Amino acid sequence: MCSPQRSYQLSVHNYSSINIPTSVRKYLGFGTKFVPKPKANPRLILPSVEDFTRRIRIKEIFKDTRDNPDFDIRFHVKTSTWKPNPSSNTLIEKGLRLVKSNVMPLNHPTHYQVYNNRLNDIVPKFFKDFINNPDILIKASDKNLGLTVLDTSWYIQEGLRQLNDPRFYKQLDKNFFSPENFDSNIQNIVSTANSLLSLLCSQWGTSIFNKQHEKYLRHRLLNDRKLPTFHLLPKIHKTPMQGRPIVPSHSWVTTGFSTYIDTVLQKVLPHLPYIIKDTKSLVKSLDGISIPQDERLLWLVTGDVSSMYTNLPTTPYAFDVIAKTVDKYLPLSPNDTTLIRETLKFVMSNNYFTFQGIPYHQVSGIAMGTACAPAYANILMHHFEERFFEFNPDFTLIFYGRYIDDIFFMFKGSEQELKTFLTTFDTKRAFSNQLKISWDYSTTSVSFLDLQIHAKHNKVELSTHQKMLNKYLYIPFSSYHPKDNKVGFIKAELIRYIRNSSSYRSFANTAKQFFTRLRLRGYPPRFLIWVFSQVRYDDRPKYLEDAPLSTDNTLVPFVTMYNPIWETPHLRKGLREFFTLNPHYRPVVAFKRNKNIADLLNRANVRKLTGKQFHSLQQDGLCWISSKKRKP
Repeated sequence: MCSPQRSYQLSVHNYSSINIPTSVRKYLGFGTKFVPKPKANPRLILPSVEDFTRRIRIKEIFKDTRDNPDFDIRFHVKTSTWKPNPSSNTLIEKGLRLVKSNVMPLNHPTHYQVYNNRLNDIVPKFFKDFINNPDILIKASDKNLGLTVLDTSWYIQEGLRQLNDPRFYKQLDKNFFSPENFDSNIQNIVSTANSLLSLLCSQWGTSIFNKQHEKYLRHRLLNDRKLPTFHLLPKIHKTPMQGRPIVPSHSWVTTGFSTYIDTVLQKVLPHLPYIIKDTKSLVKSLDGISIPQDERLLWLVTGDVSSMYTNLPTTPYAFDVIAKTVDKYLPLSPNDTTLIRETLKFVMSNNYFTFQGIPYHQVSGIAMGTACAPAYANILMHHFEERFFEFNPDFTLIFYGRYIDDIFFMFKGSEQELKTFLTTFDTKRAFSNQLKISWDYSTTSVSFLDLQIHAKHNKVELSTHQKMLNKYLYIPFSSYHPKDNKVGFIKAELIRYIRNSSSYRSFANTAKQFFTRLRLRGYPPRFLIWVFSQVRYDDRPKYLEDAPLSTDNTLVPFVTMYNPIWETPHLRKGLREFFTLNPHYRPVVAFKRNKNIADLLNRANVRKLTGKQFHSLQQDGLCWISSKKRKP
């Protein structure tokens, strides 16, 4: 295994004005998903058993209930902590007693003290001191290129630079959403939301709104009052470095409506030919493409729409375009299109957030972070593209596709003919003044998404694109993750490499690099050889197909935190005995994740950016598993 210096010395992008000590680099080099082994926690046992008991009894009560074809898990509202009575099925209750009798002995100290030592649960002091330095922030970079250390002053200046643009944002009075004014000022937004909900309910039973939607929206409207916080992801691949704006609206007044309308818009996307769903769909398109065999040059072209989200219109015209597009492909009534317009208007008009304690209102553009943003952008951009090609039929492309704000197409002709097309596309496309595109083209190879696309002898060949700035901070072997997690992510990466590689040779080259990188993360050769042997390049056609939806209704999860308390056979034995008595229910263990390095970094960043007074990690409940304060 390589030395720590080789593994971790270059593991962080340092754009700050301070030097990062080697010890800190090494700890950051574990990656944001790294979890140190926690202490065995016997307090997990009884709640986990009670939760499993409740799940089994509820499943037994409703076993004869037919599945509702209109039920959507995304709109499920858990409104009850009701504990059902013991089942009349004696085998069910006997099985549950066997589970409990097998695991409850783990409460005895002789079972859990052996797993505990003074090194468990400890975050080094030098690391805590470094991440609590108020002059720096540690953020994940855009494009998943690894951790980046930034000067706090640069981060704040970049945020203010973007937010001070009056075309997109309006700064509000600092007391607009203060505790004493919050209820009164938010009431206007809530009142509008209630009116919209009443409008939706008046059309109950239409193809796009049902009783489950109503229950979900009422629940979210009663509970969602958390003002989003604006933050940035550093674009280290840009020169000079910029920030990608994110407004995570997961608990704001608009959240439920955005989630609802997103499910409507998503149904349309498969019908729109210029939209690339993901890399797999692009690979399937390129694998089956027919390229004219003539003397003209084959050009591979990529484009990046600059700041697309903030430059897309959020006007009645845009809402009308989207409503009409949905109406074109879905069986809607005139009232349904009105619902779509009004819901989009509410979501796009009420994007409020804070930065540095100052409230802002986004007055133009769509916010990154609201659920319907990608679908909204895709449909609107597709409309502009469709209109362009409709009115410019002289340009015939071999292939054209766009993944949100990234464009790829293939063109046959001279370089001058290509430039003529790009100029026309940049000037005659709707909203071309606002939606600027930077182009790159080649007759040999371009990178797009996670693909490297090659043109050879009028044919397209594919391989996996390896980003130069990527630190490849995979979960270390020493991280306290279940073995199945480690096996799963390795197999998923190998399958991705197979899908992205049109030849075995390109797959083998990428897999070899992957093997080396995993060795640097501490994975033993024998373990890697065993996992790698489970994935075969010959299965590429199967990996390119969509996996069938699971219809297995027999699974019942035993949900608990991954912890050393479960490392003995007690739990597996108890679940196996339950299954022997009740083969129509198949219990599986579902582990929740432990706190990781990302949790530490996020909390430290929030404290620094919100101006809150620092607390020690132990006092703040950040000692990984236990949030209980230590005695002085």
